[in-house]
Amino acid sequence: MELEKIDETFSSKLKEFSKEYGVAYRDIQLLIFKGAQSGQIEFNLYTNKEFVKKLRLQEDILGIRIDFLGMAQKATMFLELILGAFSEELKCDKGEISVMVVARSNEDASACLALQKNNEFVRWVDIKAELGI
Repeated sequence: MELEKIDETFSSKLKEFSKEYGVAYRDIQLLIFKGAQSGQIEFNLYTNKEFVKKLRLQEDILGIRIDFLGMAQKATMFLELILGAFSEELKCDKGEISVMVVARSNEDASACLALQKNNEFVRWVDIKAELGI
């Protein structure tokens, strides 16, 4: 999965959810994390830092009904690698790591990533510079 596509996908989702919920771009947050019970990568949608709903990768994030090309599996593998790298960097378990996807500003929906450990902000992640694996 190429980095421009990841950036484009998250940015378009921020725009889409912003429109759907009638809020500014920065009021939408997508949380990516490893579920404690499921052990799988999960996605939560928040508006104004309030939980709205769980999202499904294939249907809600990638926007595909039938995954003939295995895009969901590729995206999951990529996210597993990323969470693994961040947990190694912070010397902790993958379950302690989450990534919050937010817009750059209320006028610019391009995606920014905030790395978190135990739901506490650690640092911003530059998608193109750091995730170019």
